[in-house]
Amino acid sequence: MVYDTGSGLPKRIGNNLFHLQSGLVVATRNGIYRFNESRESFWPDSTFSQLLPGYKHIDYISQDNNNNIWYYNDQQARGAAIRGRRKP
Repeated sequence: MVYDTGSGLPKRIGNNLFHLQSGLVVATRNGIYRFNESRESFWPDSTFSQLLPGYKHIDYISQDNNNNIWYYNDQQARGAAIRGRRKP
C-alpha cells in the first residue's frame, strides 16, 4: 500500500518513517505525523508539537531503551534528547 496525501500525509515527498515504542511516526516537512493502524491513515501528532515547538522538519527521530526521544534537525544542525518520555 502507498501512503500519501490521501492517507493524511501533507505531501508525497520529504517524508521519513520511524518506529518508536508507541508505533510508527513520519517526520514530514510539516511536523510529525502518527499512524493509526485501524484507519490506515496518518494525523499530525500534537504531542510532538508540544515537545518540539517551532520545529516543523525533523530529519531523524528515535527512542532509546531509557525512553529518551532523540531527534536531529539538519536545517539548524541540532540534536537532542527529550528525557524519559514513555509515549509519544
